[in-house]
Amino acid sequence: MNNPIAIFDAGLGSYAIVETVHKAYPKQDIIYFADRKNFPYGKKTIEELKVIIENSINFLFEEGANFIILASNAPSITVLDKIKNKEKVIGIYPPIADVIEDRKKNTLIIGAKVMTESQEMKEFIKKEAGSYHEQFHSKNASPLIELIESGDFINKKDETETKIKNFMVEAENEFGKIDSITLSSTHLPWLKNYFEKLFPEIKLYDPA
Repeated sequence: MNNPIAIFDAGLGSYAIVETVHKAYPKQDIIYFADRKNFPYGKKTIEELKVIIENSINFLFEEGANFIILASNAPSITVLDKIKNKEKVIGIYPPIADVIEDRKKNTLIIGAKVMTESQEMKEFIKKEAGSYHEQFHSKNASPLIELIESGDFINKKDETETKIKNFMVEAENEFGKIDSITLSSTHLPWLKNYFEKLFPEIKLYDPA
């Protein structure tokens, strides 16, 4: 392979990133690594994630990767800045700049607990949003992520809709009327059709 790009996370969600890279650079060699041994990243502690991500990056460079995309929000936010050997590694993050550009006013960032409840998440929002930071709210979406991991979002559609509705009622009781949501876990875009059906007025953003 010629200067391959490696793309990895703990599951299959990052395959969308593979497709995006392949579409933009059809001749680019790609190493795709689904780290099923450590699935899911969102249930790990920050210290556990740090070890896992360092080991995975070292492994991919040893396999010949020239550049690496860490296609998972939780470790990108919480540990990527803390690890060694990260000069040719980028992560994916909630697309806060896009939300601000679209002039949205009250945004919910949803993802794994290890990310949404971390100090690193608060610092990321303040850094990226500046004076707009108070319009961004982080919420643990582990109950929704579990719908994907269990397959219930396919097999139990009515139950899935009810859980999403209850999740949003809770969010809006806490943060007010939501006009935009960043789906900041590689699991959550699998629920996009549900959100679009139940809350068509809310703008959805995939990780970027």
